[in-house]
Amino acid sequence: MKRDPDTVRALVQHYTGLSDDELATMVFERAYDYLERIRLGMSRELDDRWIAQITATKQWWSWWQKQWHQRDERFLAECFMNLPDGPVDPNHQKNARRIYLVKHEADNIPQAFTGSGAAQVVDAMNRKTPVR
Repeated sequence: MKRDPDTVRALVQHYTGLSDDELATMVFERAYDYLERIRLGMSRELDDRWIAQITATKQWWSWWQKQWHQRDERFLAECFMNLPDGPVDPNHQKNARRIYLVKHEADNIPQAFTGSGAAQVVDAMNRKTPVR
């Protein structure tokens, strides 16, 4: 079942106990971790400006939010398919948080930054003045 991003976020917070600030910080930091992993794995050398150029585009953040939402949907489906929406046992919440953090580490994000999302970001970068 597909749910809107706000509902998914609320469920993630309910089951993991993550606050708005914790979750927002995590989404932001993991984006940079993910791009750094890609940058280091590229066959040609890219300097730090590459990440700054990508993250300066709204297309990147749109793509990243979509990917995050999909990971959250999978997390909920795998871990909480049959749980009620009521109070969550603190021990269960602690374990859920640990699983969530591991599943959202940059090294555990399998989606490659390719396809139309990447093409849109590259197009947007080409239209902007390079970051100096």
